[in-house]
Amino acid sequence: MKLVKVIWEDAASMDSWQDLEDYDMGDDYIVETIGFLVKKTNKHITVVSQVCHSHDKATHFMKIPRETVRKIIELKHKGK
Repeated sequence: MKLVKVIWEDAASMDSWQDLEDYDMGDDYIVETIGFLVKKTNKHITVVSQVCHSHDKATHFMKIPRETVRKIIELKHKGK
């Protein structure tokens, strides 16, 4: 499995009352997620943070919408 860093733009929310003309959500929320690449389609990138090769299982799946992905960088690692 490839180890990757996915740089993507996350959604943001505000939970307090604001005047519509005065609200400010600030800059983009750029996130870096590191994990093992499980699936890459035209719609999503899926990574996992933990893999158990002896049982062919994984946990902590993260499915990131492709349109939010800015960059995918393959990282070097020793392992399967």
